[in-house]
Amino acid sequence: MFTVFKAYGRLSGDVYYGYTQLQDLREGFLHGAKRSLENRKDNMLVQLNGNNPDNIMVEELYQFEDELQAWECRNNLRANSSDSISGPTFFPCSLFNRIKQTQPEKVVKWKIATDCKNTKTARDAWALGLWSKKAVTDLVEKHNKKDVVRDLDTLTPFKFAEKYELCF
Repeated sequence: MFTVFKAYGRLSGDVYYGYTQLQDLREGFLHGAKRSLENRKDNMLVQLNGNNPDNIMVEELYQFEDELQAWECRNNLRANSSDSISGPTFFPCSLFNRIKQTQPEKVVKWKIATDCKNTKTARDAWALGLWSKKAVTDLVEKHNKKDVVRDLDTLTPFKFAEKYELCF
């Protein structure tokens, strides 16, 4: 059984999505966070919360029999959460290669979502291909054009998507 979990910091409010086979989800999270690699986001979450694992809360979200389903769910959560400190990852490579072969469009979507997490404005995310020209043109027809243009330049991609009910 693979359990997808959400770990979040009491102090920072940041979120980390992961999955584990361990019954103790907290231990599953800490297993990764204890690794000394600098760029590990689970480790970063602990650091952002006073370097104290007691400041990390962990809750179960979903359970799957198949690791591929858990991995895919975790990546979808990471791609679609504005609070997630990590984007979708392509590790383990064996799972990534299976998805790449069977659902290449999903890999492209995760790549765009990851790139968009690093953008400051909705316009930047639009330029990366998060939304089609038609999607934004339709917004201008439904809403005040000046508001949409202003929001493209002032809102984050997540806030823009939320305001105009677009998929991220």
